[in-house]
Amino acid sequence: MSVAVSVLSAVGMAVLAAPSASADVTSYTKTRTFEKTKNFYSAPLSRCVRVKITGTMSAFYVRSTQTYPTPADYQSLQDPRLEDLTMQVTTTDTCFDGSPRENVTKATLRQSYYYWKCSSNPGISVGYPWSVGLSVTPTCGEEKVAKRSTTYSDNGSRYTQYNSGVKAEWDKLSSGPTSTDVSSCIHGVADVTVYRPGKSDSVKFDMGNICITV
Repeated sequence: MSVAVSVLSAVGMAVLAAPSASADVTSYTKTRTFEKTKNFYSAPLSRCVRVKITGTMSAFYVRSTQTYPTPADYQSLQDPRLEDLTMQVTTTDTCFDGSPRENVTKATLRQSYYYWKCSSNPGISVGYPWSVGLSVTPTCGEEKVAKRSTTYSDNGSRYTQYNSGVKAEWDKLSSGPTSTDVSSCIHGVADVTVYRPGKSDSVKFDMGNICITV
């Protein structure tokens, strides 16, 4: 009996002494601000339409480093989010820098955003007054987008759509080894319609990708 007990004790000690898999995990919210501008000259209205979008993008970053049983080092960006999106439209005489501002009688400003990879159409959650719906996008065809539209009916040369504190968040994870770049991007589109007495003109601006890259 004593021999059997001794053998079991020795086996137990061997199991307890064996190393176990472990990983060091680092996580935090990574944030950046962005600003994108474009312009278009409307010959029918004799106006240059300048559009600027600004805001804050963030994503939850996780890095996991493992040394046993196999060395591994991975990182990920999860749930990209846009916040405090502002769209500003300015109408000027020409599209040259320093051109004087010129009034129009009315303007409609529309912002829309969608996930950058056309093969993926993740879920989106937004805060009021934003909405989610299908729209035809410049790069991916019909996609699910976060969008908002506002019409300003007063004479002016600058119109600004603020969205203070409003968030749009995508349910998506981007990951890969730390030896390569990992990006999480949202694509922006700005539609503008401006009016002068008896006429109007519309233009869609492809604002490109807004990205966080690690």
